[in-house]
Amino acid sequence: MSRIVLVILAFIGITSCTAESDGDKSFVDANPNDVEIKVDNRSSYSLKDFKVNTYGAEKNFGSVGPGRVTDYESFPYAYSYVGINFKVNEVEFEYDPTEYSSDDRIEGDRYEIILLDLDTVKQTFSFQLRFVE
Repeated sequence: MSRIVLVILAFIGITSCTAESDGDKSFVDANPNDVEIKVDNRSSYSLKDFKVNTYGAEKNFGSVGPGRVTDYESFPYAYSYVGINFKVNEVEFEYDPTEYSSDDRIEGDRYEIILLDLDTVKQTFSFQLRFVE
């Protein structure tokens, strides 16, 4: 009996590794060269009208509740910096990079914007643009 269970577990382990090693990321868009981005709201606030500008396109992720993660959105390309705009209780928050280089272009992968700290009094926030393996 224990041999059967061991064989089944080994088979499951092999098949799950095979899909990953083939590089199948199940992209939202049919074009594997596109950049896909999702938003992970780790703050305790509901973010309204969350927009991301990759300078290749701008997308509206809608409302993102506290502790929620959105679905991926596809962009033709992006840079290692993004513009972000959203509202909390009708107060607008924005990040627009002032300096950037076209050498920082990224393509064909998945990323997530992780919103970390949000201060509604000072109207500041911090975030990371992180590669998703």
